[in-house]
Parts: sequence; C-alpha cells; structure tokens
Amino acid sequence: MKKVTLFSALVLSVFTLTVLFASKGTSSDKLFNFITGPCSDGDILVWNGTGNYFECRASGQGAWTSVAYDSSNFSAAGSMTWTVEEGDIYTYAYSISGKTMTVAAETWGTTIGGTVSQYLKIKIPNNQVAKKGTRTTLITRNSGLQIGYAYVLPNSNWIEIARNADTTNWILNTNDTGLGFNLTFEIE
Repeated sequence: MKKVTLFSALVLSVFTLTVLFASKGTSSDKLFNFITGPCSDGDILVWNGTGNYFECRASGQGAWTSVAYDSSNFSAAGSMTWTVEEGDIYTYAYSISGKTMTVAAETWGTTIGGTVSQYLKIKIPNNQVAKKGTRTTLITRNSGLQIGYAYVLPNSNWIEIARNADTTNWILNTNDTGLGFNLTFEIE
C-alpha cells in the first residue's frame, strides 16, 4: 500500500471534513475511493458524514468561468429594455463550489429604453436556479453614481438590480448606465 502525503485538512462543519492529498502523479500513487471511483491528482477528498464515505471533487470546483455573450442574458422589469452590447461587459462570470454560486458582473455604457421601471435583470449563469433569496449592495451609474442592490429570490433564475436603496425607477439613457457587483447565493 502506498503512503499518501496529507498536506492540508480543514473541518468545515460537524459533517464535512475536507482533506487535500498530494500525489506523485503515477497511476499507482492515485488514491482510490471505494464509493465514487478513482480520484485524480489534485482532487479534493470530502467526507460525507451522512453517507459515511468520501467523495472526490475536482480541484477545478470553485474556478471562475466567464459567460459567453448573449444579449438575452440581460433584461429589465416590465416594459423597460436594457441593451447590453458585448463591449459593454467588463465582467460576467461565475464560480460554483458545492451548492454555492458566486456571480460577478460589471457593465458600463449600457442603454435603458422603453417604459421606466425599478429593476434591471441579469440571467443566473449555467442554467442555475437560486434556492434561497439574498442580496448585496452595488454601485450603479444612471445619471450619477448611486448605491443600489442586487438580489435573487428563491426559485429564480434571474438576478435583479435596483438603481438605489429607494428602488426608484431607472432613468432612460443611451450608453450611460453601468453597475458592478459580486453576489453569492445557494443554488438548487
């Protein structure tokens, strides 16, 4: 039996123990998990206290993924329209770790048209759905800089963005709206 070098262990909760293993990279050095199959170099071994077994999770879990441009990922409430061109997007990316998702978005120089409303909307990436509601503050630009908020509701696949804390309507403009936030929430 080969010896595995343990280089990090962290108790996350009573039922979760995350252990990182170092391997020399040969197939005979790889750890074998009797429940989920072979683990690969760099995988994270996670103890599942309710099932009494270890699970291998790819070390890429939690890595950031940029979202490919699609204009349908940007919308607005009611009859308001929000036009976001590819060049207006500074950041639109996400990270998933277990059942936790973080979405980072930053857009500048976008256009608001139609009938004014209170909320802009960004699609939650990777076909994910929020399990619980949460919110975060953000900076918006829409006829001046303001502090607004972004939030998700349970069972929703959209992040909604308020221009300011008073949820006053966005102001119609051409190429003069921007926002930026990071929002972390539980997914189904």
